Amino acid sequence: MIRTQVSCVGRLSAFALGGLLSFGAVSQSAVAAEAKSDEAKEIKVAQAAKRRPKTVTRSRSRVLRSAVADKYRETVNENVVTIISGNPNGSFLFYAYDIAAAINNGDELRILPIVGRGGAHNVRDILYLRGIDMGITQSNTMTHYQQTGELGGNLQNRLAYVTRLFVDEMHIAVRKDAGINSVQDLEGKKVNFSNKGSGTQLTIRLVMQALGIKPVEFNMGQGDAFSKMETGELDATICVCGSPLRSFGQIAKEKNFKMVGVEFNEKLENDYIPVTLDAKDYPGLIAEGESIETIGVSTVLAAYNWPKDTKRYARVARFVKAFFDNFEKMKQPPRRKKWRTVNLAATLKNWRRFPAAQEWLDTNAPPALISRRQVGQASIDRNLARSQVAGAAPNDPAEQERLFREFMTWMERRREQAQR
Repeated sequence: MIRTQVSCVGRLSAFALGGLLSFGAVSQSAVAAEAKSDEAKEIKVAQAAKRRPKTVTRSRSRVLRSAVADKYRETVNENVVTIISGNPNGSFLFYAYDIAAAINNGDELRILPIVGRGGAHNVRDILYLRGIDMGITQSNTMTHYQQTGELGGNLQNRLAYVTRLFVDEMHIAVRKDAGINSVQDLEGKKVNFSNKGSGTQLTIRLVMQALGIKPVEFNMGQGDAFSKMETGELDATICVCGSPLRSFGQIAKEKNFKMVGVEFNEKLENDYIPVTLDAKDYPGLIAEGESIETIGVSTVLAAYNWPKDTKRYARVARFVKAFFDNFEKMKQPPRRKKWRTVNLAATLKNWRRFPAAQEWLDTNAPPALISRRQVGQASIDRNLARSQVAGAAPNDPAEQERLFREFMTWMERRREQAQR
């Protein structure tokens, strides 16, 4: 019995001792773990302290980079002027490129030509598309939208012209075997009116309506149209574009195509003028030594008529000054020869000129038309003036006379201002 009790006591003592030893081991382990944790915290605090200056430096660097980016973004966008033009099938895109190539001046002024859908849609874009400052269109297109009101009322106050540009000629190419020898023969024929929304499409519709001719209208680019004419799917294609027109000029003589004209008459005299196309520009469509009588319409550089106290007005005004100041560059190679026919002072009937453009004209007399200047009086070489307007409106005596009278009126106004 005693032995048993001793044995039990021994076991209990051993158990208690084991527990104490185990507890001690656990305590030591816990202490060690806590120490390690404290050490880790100290390390983290030290590391954070070391990183803090770098974080501040990086934050400052990001702020500086952001400020530089914001300043550059402001500079780049402040001096960019956009011109909505056309596509490579016509001539508007090349006109816009000529302007950009001659007038661009680094970050001080950048002209950005934009591929557009053509003269008719360009008016819509000038009025409603964000980011568009100016566009190239045609005078009859502007008149049409003013009369119909389909782009909203009061168009003559919302849309202004910077300057008249060139005359765009109506080019009509037909299959030789289609039985078409004049514009009247397009009645009932399958005719390409060019791309939808283009100035060509609208002009063709207006001309055909005026002449009482009803073709079957198709819409596509000129390259596609010539391909479909070769297969007999189309009878003719028309483009109202500045001559020489690349898509027509590259047609080979052996192709089954020719050009026909449009006879000018009183039904067309309000919006169009008579013009001539010859074999020099279109040897594959016009026989050597021959020419085609057709009609033309004035192209226009137009802008939204922004209020004078707006940034958008200032941007266009900056362009106007650079364009008009450097216009002689537009007449030099490799710019298109048609720039030599442009008269910046030519007016557009029933439309207002963009104010900055009118102000430039009011204070800058065309030097080529003034032989000498005296105090309060400018003496004009009338013969020189007539020769200049002849170049501005070739083959159009009525337009030459109008331009001459317009110039003389302008000079009279200048004389009156000088005498005040």
